[in-house]
Amino acid sequence: MTYQITIQPSGHHYSSKPSETVLESAIGAGFNIPYGCRNGACGSCKGTILSG
Repeated sequence: MTYQITIQPSGHHYSSKPSETVLESAIGAGFNIPYGCRNGACGSCKGTILSG
């Protein structure tokens, strides 16, 4: 089973496994999402779930 994720407003989409975070799956799909949790700046990748 996979989840379909769409990034707004760009409309880019990719699949995520249930065991992955949204950030992990975005990076794995080749998207350059800003994040800082690996260097002490948590909250950089914060987003809003629009549905699902």
